[in-house]
Amino acid sequence: MASLNALIAHAEATRRETVRIREETRRLSRQSADAARDLAISQQICQDWCDVIALTRDEGPRWPAWGAPNEAELRLTLVPVD
Repeated sequence: MASLNALIAHAEATRRETVRIREETRRLSRQSADAARDLAISQQICQDWCDVIALTRDEGPRWPAWGAPNEAELRLTLVPVD
């Protein structure tokens, strides 16, 4: 049979280890939440840029930079000034 002092020492060591593990779990949970929030913000920024790029692509001239546009494409880009 184990002595009472050995059992108390073991219980105290187990309690300290449990407290340490809980603190580490809380720290990692906060770190994970921060990383998830940062990732969501980064994804939104990337999506916004992709939207701007798509809009620029769709609204820009359709002809290649090395060739002249045909007459119909050129008329689509002209804006009447009144």
